[in-house]
Amino acid sequence: MDRSQCMQFEPFKKISMKIKPNKINVFLALSLLALVISFDACNSDKEVSSATVLESFGPSINRGTDDLKFIGKNLNNVTSIVLPKNIEVPSASFKTKTSTLITITVPEEAVSGKVILKTPNGDIETKTELSILEPITITSISPSQVRPGDEVTISGTYLNLIKTAIFKESKEVTEFAVQSKTTLKMIVPTDAQTGLITLLDSEVIPNQIQSSTTLKVAVPLAAQVSPTALRAGQDVTITGTDLDLTKEVRFGGDRSVSTFKSKKATELVVTVPSNAQDGKIKLFAASGAVSESSQSITLAIPTIATIAPNPMKNGGLITVTGTNLDLIVSSVFEGNKTGTIQGGATSTQLVVKVPADATDGAITFNTDANKSIISSPLTVVVPTVTAISPTSVSTANEPSLTINGTNLDLVNEIVFEGNWSTKSFTSQSTNSITVKVVSGSVTGKVKLITTNATSILTDVLTIVPNVPNVTSMPSDIFIGSLISIAGTKLNIPSDVIFPGNVKATIFGSKSSTLIEVVVPEGAILGTGKIKFVTTKNEIYESPETTIKRLGVEAVQDQNLVYFDFNGTGTKDSWWGAVSIVKDANSIDNTSFGKINGSYSGWTDLFWRNGSNNFPGSTIGSNVNQYVIKFDINVLAPITAGSIKFRLKGSEGDFWYLFGPAGPSGAIVSATGGWTTMTVPISAFLDNNGWGTNSPTDISKINAEFGAAFDNGSSTVNVLIDNIRFHKK
Repeated sequence: MDRSQCMQFEPFKKISMKIKPNKINVFLALSLLALVISFDACNSDKEVSSATVLESFGPSINRGTDDLKFIGKNLNNVTSIVLPKNIEVPSASFKTKTSTLITITVPEEAVSGKVILKTPNGDIETKTELSILEPITITSISPSQVRPGDEVTISGTYLNLIKTAIFKESKEVTEFAVQSKTTLKMIVPTDAQTGLITLLDSEVIPNQIQSSTTLKVAVPLAAQVSPTALRAGQDVTITGTDLDLTKEVRFGGDRSVSTFKSKKATELVVTVPSNAQDGKIKLFAASGAVSESSQSITLAIPTIATIAPNPMKNGGLITVTGTNLDLIVSSVFEGNKTGTIQGGATSTQLVVKVPADATDGAITFNTDANKSIISSPLTVVVPTVTAISPTSVSTANEPSLTINGTNLDLVNEIVFEGNWSTKSFTSQSTNSITVKVVSGSVTGKVKLITTNATSILTDVLTIVPNVPNVTSMPSDIFIGSLISIAGTKLNIPSDVIFPGNVKATIFGSKSSTLIEVVVPEGAILGTGKIKFVTTKNEIYESPETTIKRLGVEAVQDQNLVYFDFNGTGTKDSWWGAVSIVKDANSIDNTSFGKINGSYSGWTDLFWRNGSNNFPGSTIGSNVNQYVIKFDINVLAPITAGSIKFRLKGSEGDFWYLFGPAGPSGAIVSATGGWTTMTVPISAFLDNNGWGTNSPTDISKINAEFGAAFDNGSSTVNVLIDNIRFHKK
């Protein structure tokens, strides 16, 4: 190694960590350790040299407390030392200068960086940088107690390096009135709180210096509250200290006020809000700091002297007298019914509208301050009935009934015997009500129901219903047969209901004097009555009749049979699930159709088409003179779906639904033998059996005819024969 190499050799590396003030002593020890480290970089060179060699220096010091030392050889040749930035220390200012050691005091303006030693033979620059540590300290805070907006002074060292001052709850200050090495002055923020102050320098990861003493920030304090017993809306005066710092006053019930009648440091005047409640008063500073009065306030309670009139009338007005009545904001009647407070209330008088549905009982009056008073019990007016006119009416012409009495304007519903009611009146006043008699009503007393559900009964009203009257009908009727019923007003009913509550769905002729109806499957066998229900729900019952299941009727005309299932092929099924069977079950010693299966959804049963052996031309347009009959033996009930009989042609596609998925909705019960069913041609309807149109000309049936099962899942086990037209 040559001499020039020895001159540049330095064993120390830069120490880049930031040393906080409370770690200065540790760092000083490290620095001293560095100063005593030396090595003979050229101990293999035994020649004596006059070259200046820097072996080590610093490289870190505390500003103002540490000297900077350089160790090497021939250092007495150094003429000056240049510190960053271009601050030159001449040799005459060295504290120590020998051939192996130089000691200097670092000027205050020096900063961290590389150092240059100047010699007659050239400059020697340190390989590592000098690091100058700043020992920031806080020695005092003055004054120790402040108000927001006051100026506070922090004294210490190197305060010129401070960038941010932080008060309690992270309230930051970055602008300073005065900032020097030893002094920091700032304005206390309006929302500052009592606590320690933390200073941050401008390093990337700032050093934190926290005060050891607490800065006390004034908050508003209440010493006296006057008066303590008062009304909502009245002013309350609070005396104390620093009250001008109050941002918000909060009363009991968490009722907040942020506007003041007056605000001074020693006195605060504020209006008590209408919804304030009893309790202590809290004062809030801008910082969120809270203080509470030692005294509590008590809000006034209204008193009641009189309430008139009593009895009171639903929907009418009552007048309340007493004191502090203008504080009342709601009134609750018996049954939790709310009254309506009228305008113009005063301290001594209050007018309230009685709820329409109020009942006997006390009234509770509430203030906005969550206070209540309860009156003595009151009663309500009850209507009376003195007469009704007329006393007997007929429903044929929608008659009117007049009811006379007192306080009838309280009635909102009238109920006639038979539980028929109305809320629609022709006219209504205090002394009279005129109302239409509701259809379906029967003889009995009329009930008046008031707005509060009180009931009053009238005298008996005799009602003559507008219903059909049966003059003649068969004494014995048969399931599936078409029967004729004669009488008057037979065009009024909307429903004809057989015993077992089974509605008839298949009709023939219908007029005011005659109804032709098919006795529906499902009607209860035995003695019973047929009900006629009008569109106005009035009910009339026929004389008693006996319901039976009919045996097989003889075929009237073999030429009118279009399915005979005799096995000849002429009037059998071309396709479908039906089987041609001849056994002991035959009713005429010929074959019949047998259908036996569990079906779900559409299943073809028996079909032909193209008018094949179909007697449509014989019937033609004389559809009202004929019915369709078929012989059937139901071996097991059909519990869902329907057998759908079809007549399709150029006029339309018409269906008759036999089963629970049809208009009757009734299960097809087992017949216990063969029986003949009768179906009017008018029962075949378009829209899959649910429409309004039926065939008018049977000669136009020139497409499919027959039957299928559909619209459900059920076992179908029936025997069927002789599907035919039959002249009435």
